[in-house]
Amino acid sequence: MQTNASYNIPEELKDIIPAYLERRKEDTVQLNDLMAKNDFEGIMRIAHKLKGNGASFGFDQITELGDKMNQAAKSENSEEVRKLIKDFESEVQQIRFNLDA
Repeated sequence: MQTNASYNIPEELKDIIPAYLERRKEDTVQLNDLMAKNDFEGIMRIAHKLKGNGASFGFDQITELGDKMNQAAKSENSEEVRKLIKDFESEVQQIRFNLDA
């Protein structure tokens, strides 16, 4: 993970980034719950949302992880999905850390 990441957050979105990140934290809980049930359809829905909104908020890595997670869920690759959920969770924590610094 990056430690000195730079994000291209649109100025008009800066005030809503904390709420955006809180929703991504909630996504990690949902993703883990869905993975415990092997609900790949549910994982694909969340991953598709991440793929679509990450870059819009200036977080290209979230978009990339959403895309990879969507593909892994589509092929029902449990091991890869678990890894990507952990990567996503770490990325959200890293973004919070970097923005708070």
